[in-house]
Amino acid sequence: MDNTVAVFAGSRHGTSFAFNKHAFELGALLAQINHTVLWGGGKNGGMGALSDGVASQDGQMKAYIAQAYYDPNEIFPEHIVSAESCTNDAERNDIFMRANFQIALNGGVGSLLEIVHALNHKIYHDKTSAPLIIISTDGFYNGLSKLLSNIIDKEFNDPSIKDRYKIVPSPRDAIQILNLN
Repeated sequence: MDNTVAVFAGSRHGTSFAFNKHAFELGALLAQINHTVLWGGGKNGGMGALSDGVASQDGQMKAYIAQAYYDPNEIFPEHIVSAESCTNDAERNDIFMRANFQIALNGGVGSLLEIVHALNHKIYHDKTSAPLIIISTDGFYNGLSKLLSNIIDKEFNDPSIKDRYKIVPSPRDAIQILNLN
């Protein structure tokens, strides 16, 4: 999957305008550098803003939707290259792990599950690829950062796992990491 980025984002708007602003900005920046965005297919919240950002720069996206959420009658915007149904979330996440990069935006429990899946994959199965990039808009993932530090400090994981993820404050910081890998 050349030049692909899997993006995890929430399907709700959240409490801050900045959440969707960063999702839109990330989509636009990824399209500008010719990366195809793989995502869960949502039209609302961060997922919708991400899609709008990609479309604003004539970029391309591929939707991978678990069957529980899939509606074959849903009309996707023209910039969606394809919308495919997956048997379940695990199958979809396996597809996302084959992308060149994985980036997480703010979201709910579903996004957190995707982060944990991606981090586990990066630590135990794919130690040579680019790190998981987590965009912490308005400090959203500060608690996750503290938890991961605590896991290392209490020796439940080796400190080397820090190389497998990067928590950054903005989409531009995420793009800088993409450009280094």
